[in-house]
Amino acid sequence: MPKEPGAIKPAPEEIPQQQQGGQEGVEDDTSSHLWKRERKPDGSELPLLLDAPSPTECENDYQRELVERVRRFTRDATAASHYALTRILGEYRYGGGRAIGERLRRYLEEKNLLLPTFDLAFGEEAEGLLTAAELDDRIPQGGLSPDQAVLIFQLPKVLKYFWWKSNESVREGTRVYGEHHAYTRSSRDQRDAKWLDEAEKSGLQNMIIEWGKMYSEYIPTIWHVRANYEGDALCFERLNKSGEHDPDEYYYVWIIEPGVKTQQEE
Repeated sequence: MPKEPGAIKPAPEEIPQQQQGGQEGVEDDTSSHLWKRERKPDGSELPLLLDAPSPTECENDYQRELVERVRRFTRDATAASHYALTRILGEYRYGGGRAIGERLRRYLEEKNLLLPTFDLAFGEEAEGLLTAAELDDRIPQGGLSPDQAVLIFQLPKVLKYFWWKSNESVREGTRVYGEHHAYTRSSRDQRDAKWLDEAEKSGLQNMIIEWGKMYSEYIPTIWHVRANYEGDALCFERLNKSGEHDPDEYYYVWIIEPGVKTQQEE
């Protein structure tokens, strides 16, 4: 796929399957106790950034079971994300071999900027999520039933805001977020574009932390965790197209339902 001005390379999900190699940095057994093992550097538990109905807010046992399965999936996705990003950050070098400083890494941990966020809703509330994301044209004819659920995944904030930032990014016009969604650059982006032009003239362009490169390395993590749940514990029907993402609203949007496994089998 041709590289647009200011665009990062396509995420691995958008590369044909035969071109994808094996994934590094994430354990194969992400669904087996990874959530319990992965911790913050100070030993504290990872927070789960999931907005979902509580058991008492669910209308029936079907909804309660689905919420619990989604909670397990999002916990593993959170743990795998933290594991992958902390490893990527630890190995990353820029500016002639400089590592990312401990102060910045500590700030990212303290503010939970390395963790993804999730939203889960049923029925009319799920339709509201799709409308807010400007995906109301994906609502099935007749609307969602009260038991139909939508799950939204959003990138960790540090990637959500800086997915585009690399030595090849930032030029005049728009930044492309995936293939289908583009938005106009803000005044801050224009300032960054001017800084990059000056940096290139002075030979300092390699001083930029390439969050966009980390984003491309990170994305297979979520695919891997989803594959561990797909069909057995959960079924995912993706609503946004390949390459269609909104940095303010969503990265993945799924209609989600329980898979074929019963809770006793899991």
